[in-house]
Amino acid sequence: MDSQRSFLVIALAIVSFFLWQEWQKDYGPKPIVAPTTAEQAQSVTPGSSNTDSNGDIRLTGDDTPSQVAATATPSAQRVTVATDVLNVEIDTSRGDIVGLTLPEYELTKDSELPYVLMRKLPGFEYTAQSGLIGADGPDDQTNSRQPYQFAQQQYQLADGSDELVVPLVTNFNGLQIEKRFIFSRGQYDVRVEYSIVNESDVSKRIQPYQHLVQNIDNGESSSMMMPIYRGAAYGSSEERYEKYKFDDMAKKNLAINSTGGWVAMLEHYFVAAWVPDQTQPQRLYSMVRQWPRRYWLKARQ
Repeated sequence: MDSQRSFLVIALAIVSFFLWQEWQKDYGPKPIVAPTTAEQAQSVTPGSSNTDSNGDIRLTGDDTPSQVAATATPSAQRVTVATDVLNVEIDTSRGDIVGLTLPEYELTKDSELPYVLMRKLPGFEYTAQSGLIGADGPDDQTNSRQPYQFAQQQYQLADGSDELVVPLVTNFNGLQIEKRFIFSRGQYDVRVEYSIVNESDVSKRIQPYQHLVQNIDNGESSSMMMPIYRGAAYGSSEERYEKYKFDDMAKKNLAINSTGGWVAMLEHYFVAAWVPDQTQPQRLYSMVRQWPRRYWLKARQ
């Protein structure tokens, strides 16, 4: 197609970090809610298109996938990103965040080791997943595709720059897809955007999802004789803040429809959260795999 329209998935995928004391100060008194996921299928017409904040498709040429000098990636690899406050690892198989370190915070007092919030190790996983599913989504379990391609394997926020954009690109069944991770100086939130061009002759149906995944069966329930609380929390249009224990999640899955909302996992003083578009309907939900025990907290548009 000569015309170039792009489809922007308006899901602010935020892997954010706050001190728990500040979180308690701002949100502690509010009611507690459970993880959710919002489902809203989007269609991409031949050519390209872009959704506005209301989910309507509009013509644009501003958000088409950038020209990335992609490196061929026959198998999944990890792209590393360093800012002044975050060190992040992105797995290129689906563009998931599989490592997140906080260099400004020590693991223990005077240890000089940075606090590792997210990691994916043998027997343990704490990751932030996101992708595109639906009838034509490349990340549906029934679909297979090549890993994302990337221009460089290491990115660093340059001195004097306030923003760093990390683009990953792939093609799937007539869709040209770019997944962008956007980092800002001094900020712990990471924006995730999709730019999609439909190069086929038929409309495509896709929808974004965001997952937080963690298991707790590896003996990491405490560190240095200090108990570490692990659990979940969520917010919806009905409840601003609701704590959601893993034990409760194992007994009953969360399933909430909400306009906006968020899902999070808590670890001692820190929290990681997905905060999608607050104007769009979302479905917040959870899922537990019994062995090895793994907890999914999800938001789907």
